[in-house]
Amino acid sequence: VYEPDLDDHSAEQLALVGQLRDAIAGDELEVHYQTIFDMRHDCVAGVEALVRWRHPERGLVMPADFLPAVERTGLIRSLTRWVLRAGLHQLAVWHASGCPWSLAVNISPKSLTDPLLLNDVRDLLAEAGVPAEALVLEVTENSFVSDPVRSAAALQALRDLGVTVSIDDFGTGYSSLAYLRNLPINEVKVDRSFVSGIMTSGADLAIVESMITLAHSLGFKVVAEGIEDAATLKQLRDLGC
Repeated sequence: VYEPDLDDHSAEQLALVGQLRDAIAGDELEVHYQTIFDMRHDCVAGVEALVRWRHPERGLVMPADFLPAVERTGLIRSLTRWVLRAGLHQLAVWHASGCPWSLAVNISPKSLTDPLLLNDVRDLLAEAGVPAEALVLEVTENSFVSDPVRSAAALQALRDLGVTVSIDDFGTGYSSLAYLRNLPINEVKVDRSFVSGIMTSGADLAIVESMITLAHSLGFKVVAEGIEDAATLKQLRDLGC
C-alpha cells in the first residue's frame, strides 16, 4: 500500500532540501548557544552549539524537522562544516574578550565515518585560530552500532588532534559498557530524561548516581543535561557531577 504521508521523497521534502542547500550556501542558518555550567567553580565553562534554520515562510525550523533530510541527501558534511565554522569563529571572539570557554558541537553518525571529517576539523580550527582543546565533539552511542571499528578509529584520530570527545545522551541508545571501556572518549553526558526525574524518582536518582560514579572511576568528566531548578542543581553537585 502506498501512503503519501510516509514518502520521504515527496515534492515538499525535495523542495525543503533544495531550500536548505541554498540556506547553507547563503549563511542563512543560525547558531544558538546553550551554556555549560561548572558546578565546582560556579561559572560558565563553555557552550553547546545548536543549529536553527530561520525559514522565510515557516519561521524558525528546529533540527528535528530538517536533519533527517540532510543525512539522506548528503548535505550533512556541508551543514556540519557550517556549524563548526560559525561556532569556532564565535568562540574565537569570546576567547579574545577573556572568556576561555569550550564549544560543543554534535556530530552525526554519518559524519563520524566521513573520511574528510578530520581534515575539516583541523582546517576550521586553524582558520578560526582556536586551540583544538577548546572543541568538544559530541557523538551518540548509536554512532558506533553500524561500524564500531571505523568509528573508534575516527574518534582516536580526533583525540590525537587534541579535540575532546563526548558521548551524548548516554543511557538512551544502544548502551554498552564496552563503549566506555574501549572508546577514546573524555566525557559522558547524562540525558535530560534521567536528570529531570532525580527529585521525584528513586530509580532516576540511582541511575544518574551510578552513571556519575562509573564515569568518574574511568576518568571521564560528566555533564548533566536539562537542569531546570535549584534543587536539581544541588542534588547533582552533591553527587559530584
